[in-house]
Amino acid sequence: MTRKNLWSWWYNGIDDSEKNRLEKIGIDAGSCSSKTYYLNDLKKILENESVLKRRSHSITGQIHFIIFFSTWFNNDCMVVINGYSNYTLWICVYEDEHRHFGEWFTYNIVSTENDFSTAKNEAWTLRWKMEGNNPVIYRHLPLNITYYGESSSPEMSLVSRSELSTTLSNPDQYIRPLDIVKVYGTMNGRSMLLHSGIYLGSEKVVHAVPNSGYLSNYLNSYGSYYGGYGYGNYYLGYYLPYTALYGSIGSKYARLYGDNDERDTVEIVNWERFRKFWMGEPDKIVRIKTIIPFKHREDIIRHIAKAYIADSTYFDGKNKFSLADNNCEHLVNSCVLGLNFSEHGEIEKEKKAHDKGNNYHKRTRIDDLEDEINRTGNSLDGLTSSTSKVSDIKKYMSDIPAKYGKEFNFSIEVEPKYGYKFKN
Repeated sequence: MTRKNLWSWWYNGIDDSEKNRLEKIGIDAGSCSSKTYYLNDLKKILENESVLKRRSHSITGQIHFIIFFSTWFNNDCMVVINGYSNYTLWICVYEDEHRHFGEWFTYNIVSTENDFSTAKNEAWTLRWKMEGNNPVIYRHLPLNITYYGESSSPEMSLVSRSELSTTLSNPDQYIRPLDIVKVYGTMNGRSMLLHSGIYLGSEKVVHAVPNSGYLSNYLNSYGSYYGGYGYGNYYLGYYLPYTALYGSIGSKYARLYGDNDERDTVEIVNWERFRKFWMGEPDKIVRIKTIIPFKHREDIIRHIAKAYIADSTYFDGKNKFSLADNNCEHLVNSCVLGLNFSEHGEIEKEKKAHDKGNNYHKRTRIDDLEDEINRTGNSLDGLTSSTSKVSDIKKYMSDIPAKYGKEFNFSIEVEPKYGYKFKN
């Protein structure tokens, strides 16, 4: 397909209404305009404008500047500048409905500048940063940590959390490769996180599990009772109804795992095995998707391959399995987000400190994302490489597109006409 100016596309793919809308957005409709476009790019601009008008409720007033573009992780990204005396820069990311994934759209303030020229420079910087290996590393995008059951931060959380059916049997229709999946169960009326893993596609999940002696030793320190294990009012996240059938945990725990029970392991299992891993049927399953990626998908895949058990040194190169310092959530956050961090681990540390009469406040914010991501990446890079495992992991996700929708052929920037607004 050839590139033409808007005048040439008029009545050759663009009707009167669409032409008028594109003119207001800032596309030159003059017959002698030297700015040329692919038809599908003009159509995508109109689609994105419709989304902005329908969903961007907080981006009010005069719109001064928009960049429409696609990245390696999403085909519908926009940087918007609005305001009057001050100019506010927004990042917007949209994805249309597909499979059983609903439509979603997110937008957030990135910065506010005193003059339009500075704001435009920031917009260009942000646009190109979104194309990098770590799009989230931008100085105006801090990470506020939202813990289980706590209210969301008013700022962009950077991840999208959605609850799935607890009996989900066709995960490829609801979970994307490299999404984080968390399984919850109820203990004495309280919902608790039980396990975390990374979905690979083709109903496969990679996860970290402790050796067969870890849980029994840990539980023996605090006592146990059938139906749940814990101390005080704080439960550890393990619920094993198999106890009544199998007897003592210490001698029979391996029945839950199979062959790799003598050491801490990172393994790939079927979806059903992961879903029921700790307690049989869960009472909640949560899918976590990064809105703006912390790491490039190729880096995530490579790090999962390095951690995978067959020839891995993950637990040798790091601490042994520990609820506080190196649990299943540490693995998934390290590989997918580049953060050696666990919400459950932070809660565990806070509880242990409190029990000893000490103070420990769980982290609420990560200010230096770049340092944290680089440090965690370097740690994973030090593990054994495995090209064959990278290929194996990619086979699991081969039937699921990395992103959906049509891609912009080129990044397109516009300055809308005076008075142009998303909301009148």
